[in-house]
Amino acid sequence: MLPLTARILAVRGFSADDRLEAYLHPRLARLEKPDTLADYEKAITYLAAAVSADETIGIFGDYDTDGISSVSLWVLFLRAIKRKSLTRLAHRDRGYGLTAEDVRFFADAGLRSVIACDVGSTDHEAAEIAHQLGLELIIVDHHHLQQPYPKAHALINPLRPDCGFPFPGMASVGLSFYLMAGLRSRLEADCRIPPADLPELKEYLDIVALGTLADVSPLTGNNRILVHHGLRLIAARKRPSIRALCMAAHIDAAEEITEKHVVFRMTPKLNAPGRMGDADLSLQLLTAADYQESLQIAGELTRINERRQQIQEQMFKEAVVQAEASMDYRWGIVVSGTDWHPGIVGIVAAKLAEQFKRPAIAIALRGDIGRGSVRTFANINIFEVIEKTTGHLISYGGHQGAMDIEIAREQLGDFAMAFDDQLRVYAGTGDELPTPVDSIVPLHELTSHFMNELKLLSPFGNQNPEPVLMCRNLEVVSVRYPKNVHVSVRLRDPVTQAVRQAIGFNMAKSQREIGSIVNIIYVPERNAYNPEGLQLRILFLWNAEEKNG
Repeated sequence: MLPLTARILAVRGFSADDRLEAYLHPRLARLEKPDTLADYEKAITYLAAAVSADETIGIFGDYDTDGISSVSLWVLFLRAIKRKSLTRLAHRDRGYGLTAEDVRFFADAGLRSVIACDVGSTDHEAAEIAHQLGLELIIVDHHHLQQPYPKAHALINPLRPDCGFPFPGMASVGLSFYLMAGLRSRLEADCRIPPADLPELKEYLDIVALGTLADVSPLTGNNRILVHHGLRLIAARKRPSIRALCMAAHIDAAEEITEKHVVFRMTPKLNAPGRMGDADLSLQLLTAADYQESLQIAGELTRINERRQQIQEQMFKEAVVQAEASMDYRWGIVVSGTDWHPGIVGIVAAKLAEQFKRPAIAIALRGDIGRGSVRTFANINIFEVIEKTTGHLISYGGHQGAMDIEIAREQLGDFAMAFDDQLRVYAGTGDELPTPVDSIVPLHELTSHFMNELKLLSPFGNQNPEPVLMCRNLEVVSVRYPKNVHVSVRLRDPVTQAVRQAIGFNMAKSQREIGSIVNIIYVPERNAYNPEGLQLRILFLWNAEEKNG
């Protein structure tokens, strides 16, 4: 192992022990055992009986990719064992989560059993009505909750205080996969389904990876294992829907698929219908068995996503103006618009958090009510922050990285102040580096060999970020401004004469006064078009004589 790779691992707390071995080689055999998941056996026993009775099972899910992929897993599994399902996805017009209207839909269809995915932990009213209507709810969720729990036959949620499961960070699609594995084993042991009809669940890991990555779940422990193997399946493109999604995302057949392809090019298309209105089209894609049908649906998703991008671009421009205007008196970002699309505020908040390096909230106002999305930055637990401001909110829900809120228009000003007060502790003094770095690196250590070793640390994401490196006192060989939007800088180490290319996306405006000697904080990335086979994606670049230099 190269010294630079070893330094990065050491900074992240790894030494030459079993933890390092498990991290570098995420095997399925290392998945945590499900025995300690509260209500796990109860849910399996009930579902096995429902399957044996040849019931049609209702499957409900949230309108994002985690919810949609969870529902698609159950549809594919039940289809494989020759059982029927009836699906329904959440809709923004009906409100967040599982609603009374949703449970009545299943009851009116004559169903007795409903699996609710990525919702339900706080949906007490809907659960109570389901109980009154004779529906048995199996809730599979990962959002924060409090006792008393909703009235359900089983509540699978690793965040339950009475749940001893050692990895609480799973997405709902991962929890559905776990529950499905237990159900499959029970059906096989009880000889209730012909062995030939029982699917090989490892073949579903491509869908598990989609939902886990889209939900920005921590890429440690179980999630790291599931996503590692799921990405391999996505790369193999065996599933018609995945092959069609790759085609629609213009991912070349020879291109090595990473978590970035999924997060930035695939899941935005799956999320687009739910953001714009009805998420059913995305569910149709993930459950399609025919490639031509999948291509047609993927093309429609692309068109919906293009409309979403146009609306998003205008909203983001307005949001940036508001954010910049508030910088003098507020650290936390809170922006709002009366004509903003409520399905797109989550993307706007995420882009603001990325650009300004701090948590952000974007709120779409309709009349006297605003619906907003919160996105965190770095390792700030945004759920804990929002919990301390709830006196100004109508409702809220989510997890430590992302949340949804509902607020009265008249509370906006007081809420923004309260949010900022809670975040001030994270604002820093201005004397530290602008972001933590894994290592200060001589430029010549950045080689194609290092980039190959870096793949062992992937997949990167929440709680397993890409390595952030720093170089000091580099000579600026040349500067360009592609499309007058980005900045491209050729840098040279004055000692070793090593030269590398750096690119700062959307940094043309802020990097107009680059001197002859600079410091740079960056993420190393592959780029086959550069002579060295890599590039430095700039996070921060400043002249060496400036503060922090």
